[in-house]
Amino acid sequence: MERNAGLTRKELLVRGCLVAASAPLARARPGSEPPHPGGSTITTPLRISTIGIEWPDGVHKQAQLDLGFPIQLQPLTSIQQVENVLAKPESFDVFGGYSYQAMRVWFSHHLRPVDTRRIAAWPDLYRRFAWGKPAVRSTCPYGVGDAPFRSLFVRAGTRGLPVSNARPPRTLDVVQWIDERTGQPYGGRPMPRYVVGVPAHFSAESIGYLVSVIPKLPARVSWAELLNRSWKGRVAIQNDPAVALVDLGRAVETLGIMRFGNVGQMTIREVDRLVKVLSLYRKQGQFRAAWSGFDDSVNLMASKDVAIAPLWPSAAARIAAEGIGIANAVPPEGYRGSCSSVGISSRVTVGARLDACYAYLNWLYAGFFGAEMMRQGYYVANGSLLPEWIRAYGASAVSPFSLEEYRYWYEGRRATRALPDVKGTLLSIRKGARREGGSLAARMCRCTAWSSYFPAAAYQAKRFGEFLST
Repeated sequence: MERNAGLTRKELLVRGCLVAASAPLARARPGSEPPHPGGSTITTPLRISTIGIEWPDGVHKQAQLDLGFPIQLQPLTSIQQVENVLAKPESFDVFGGYSYQAMRVWFSHHLRPVDTRRIAAWPDLYRRFAWGKPAVRSTCPYGVGDAPFRSLFVRAGTRGLPVSNARPPRTLDVVQWIDERTGQPYGGRPMPRYVVGVPAHFSAESIGYLVSVIPKLPARVSWAELLNRSWKGRVAIQNDPAVALVDLGRAVETLGIMRFGNVGQMTIREVDRLVKVLSLYRKQGQFRAAWSGFDDSVNLMASKDVAIAPLWPSAAARIAAEGIGIANAVPPEGYRGSCSSVGISSRVTVGARLDACYAYLNWLYAGFFGAEMMRQGYYVANGSLLPEWIRAYGASAVSPFSLEEYRYWYEGRRATRALPDVKGTLLSIRKGARREGGSLAARMCRCTAWSSYFPAAAYQAKRFGEFLST
C-alpha cells in the first residue's frame, strides 16, 4: 500500500538495491552524521538484510547521504531472514533483524559478536535493554520470552554468567547478566562487552481492529478477540511462528482452553496441544489470512477483508493515514514486546567493510532515524536524547519534526495540534488525540510477553507450518 509512483514499499526497497551503487551521494545534512568509524570508506554497497520496517520513505536516501557509501537493501520476510542467516551468511553484511530471530540463529556462528565499545551511544540506551527494567525498584514485569536483556549478551569475554533464561536453541553462548530474582548482575559482575546485536527500534505491539466492525474501547480488546467467532473469516495473524504462537497462545489461555507454564517457552507437548486447538478454529473458517509483510497486512485491513489482526505499528499508522477507522488494542493481558537486534555477518571480519557496518550501527542513534521511526509508531533505543536532536535539526527535515510529536508518541500527551502522520498529512492525528496506551513508560511496562522462538524452535516452526496448511 505504501506507494510512490505506483511502487509498493517492497518494490521501493528492491529498486533501491538496483540504484544504490550508482546513485550520486549529496552532502549529508548537518547534525545527522554518526561518529567517524575510523577507517576508509567502501565503494561497493553495504548489504542490509531487512523486513523493511526501518526503511520508511526517505530513510534509505538519508542513510547513504550521511554515511557516504551506498547501501543495498535485501527485503525479506521475517522467516526468510532467519533462513538466509542460516544458509547464506555471505550474502549480507548487516542483519537488520529482531532479538527473537538472533536467538534462533546464534548457534550457527553466522553472526559475529558486536563490540559495544564501538557504539558511541551505548551508554545512552534505555536501561531496560541490559537490565530488563527501566529502574532499580521498578514494578514493571520482565515479560516472558525473548526479552532484550535475555537475548543481548554473549559469553565472549565473560566469566561465570549463566546461559540466558530464554534458553536459546542449540547454544550456551547467549548469557544472562541480570539475575531476575534480585534485579542485580550475577555475582556483581560488570556488564558484558559483546552483544548479539544492538537494539535500535522497539515497540509494544498488539492488535489493530476496525472500529466500524468491533465497536470496543482499546482497553476492552483482548488477545482472545482473535478467536472470537463473531469475527469468523475476518481475522488475520502474522506468518511467523515466533509471533503468532505467542499471540494465539495468549488467546487460548485467556479463554481458559489451555494453560501454559510459560507462553514464551512452550514445551513440545504444549505446542502440539495449541496447534490442535488452532487447527480446529482454522478448519471452521476463523482465519482469513496469515500476512508476511507490511503490504500484506495493510492491504488486508484497507480492503476490509480483515477486521482484526496483530499489526506492526508502522502498518497500523499507514492504515490510519489512509483514512480508515482503526484502533490499536491495549490488551488486558498486556502487550507483546518487540525489539530489533542489528547484527553483523560473521563473514565480515576486518577492514573498511567492518568499519562501515559499525558506522551504520552508530548512524541508527544519530537522530534522523529515531525521528522517522517515531512517526511510524516505534521508539528508538536512545530516545531520551531525541528531543535534543529535534530542537537542533528537526525543523530542517523535508517533513519537519517537532517536540509536539515527541510528546505525543513518547510521553503519551494529547496532541496540542494536528500532527504529521506517516504520509506527512495532518489527517489521522487530530488535535486532542492521545496515543492508545499512553507513554513509552506506561506501554513498555505492560509488555508481559515478547516475540519468541521456543527452545524447540525447529519443531515450533514445523508445527506452525502444519497449522497453516490445515
